[in-house]
Amino acid sequence: MEVLNAVADVVHEAFVLQQVLKLIHASVSIWHCRLCNFLLKMYQWGRGNEEPRNRHTETRGADERGRGTCRGGRKLTDD
Repeated sequence: MEVLNAVADVVHEAFVLQQVLKLIHASVSIWHCRLCNFLLKMYQWGRGNEEPRNRHTETRGADERGRGTCRGGRKLTDD
């Protein structure tokens, strides 16, 4: 019986760890577009471009407020 309890504890801990990892992955995915865009702007600014290009809005069809979608297909929004 103690073996079954130990196995149940290990399975529960693995499930909790899986849920935490899913939450972390979702958070990283949300911020990926913004981070990519920010780094691109800093890189272009460092090269002397006065107004950095925004590849996301240029290549994916920006909406009326200049927002587009990133390469992953997620819509960029103002939060």
